[in-house]
Amino acid sequence: MKGTFLSFILFFVVVFSAFAGFEGLNNGTSLKIFNKINCSTGVNCTRGANGTFTLDTDGALENQVTVTASPTTITSSQCGSTFINGTDPVQVNLPEASTVNGCRMTFVTSTATTFLVNPDDADKILLWTDAAGDAISNAVSGNTITLQAIDDTNWVTVSGTGSYTDAN
Repeated sequence: MKGTFLSFILFFVVVFSAFAGFEGLNNGTSLKIFNKINCSTGVNCTRGANGTFTLDTDGALENQVTVTASPTTITSSQCGSTFINGTDPVQVNLPEASTVNGCRMTFVTSTATTFLVNPDDADKILLWTDAAGDAISNAVSGNTITLQAIDDTNWVTVSGTGSYTDAN
């Protein structure tokens, strides 16, 4: 009798726990049914009275900066920002890669004027430049580039549209 009762309880838990969960999707791909979410640093989870569940990520909206002064020196506190050129040619100076490992920044050429992105003299923008300290240049409206500091001396393209030239 105990065995039958225990089997019934296990059956009940297995069958009905699936109904208490929900299905997670990642870009349309099922993550299966689950009923536990671990909210960690940078993610705030709240449950509403009507059963709704809300995830809020810190920093989900990037800071957008219109660059009008030239040169403009970017600081480590601006990691994650998007920089857009104004109506005049401008140059932005990246922070030293060694001080911002993992930092990503996006640059958008919004007007067809020269937009220079200049690394520290010891740093290189891989793929686009042939020497440390060389800047990249773009003057085609709508082109974008997202760079990430991957080590102490290198920036790489994470994403982008259009082509860039070595400005030095």
